[in-house]
Amino acid sequence: MLLMNSAYELFTDVGFHKTTIAMIAKSAGLGKGTFYLYFRDKEDIRDAVIVYKSGQILKDAIDNTVLDKPGMSFYDRLITITDYIINYLADNEKMFKFISKSLGSGLLTEKKDNDTVSAGLMDLEEFIRGLLKKREVVLKNQQLFIYTIIELINSTCYSVIIDSEPVAIDEYKPYLYNIIRLITEDQVVSEQ
Repeated sequence: MLLMNSAYELFTDVGFHKTTIAMIAKSAGLGKGTFYLYFRDKEDIRDAVIVYKSGQILKDAIDNTVLDKPGMSFYDRLITITDYIINYLADNEKMFKFISKSLGSGLLTEKKDNDTVSAGLMDLEEFIRGLLKKREVVLKNQQLFIYTIIELINSTCYSVIIDSEPVAIDEYKPYLYNIIRLITEDQVVSEQ
């Protein structure tokens, strides 16, 4: 985890191309050879950090939102999580620029035993269970539905948050939430 934290700080402060493996190892207080025990190259650690940071955002969204209020529909829970994710990304532009449209990778990467990266990951099934919070919701295809929503948030909000293009995030949210509502209405088969 030391190497990944060091790499993240250097990638976001110095830039990916200007960061060297020696800089990452030194920042972590480790020798350069130790780096190669865990990662093949700079691209490998970058990809691992992106997966870790993306997974952590999604895990935090489930862990830090109230999803079990009486009368809360599946759509309400989905929008609560969506709003958390968007606000988090807007408050952490440096991270959002770094993960650069790779938020969904935090759900799609397989966990491996004894892998330091997996500590912050939430797999797709965990995310769905957290979103459903023991309520019975049947979707046409849970995995594709969640993947589509996460990627929709990720790709459409990037320019809105980073460049305020085509509109500011507060203007965009109601539009996005309406689109998510329409997709949800199409995909929910039953809800109890």
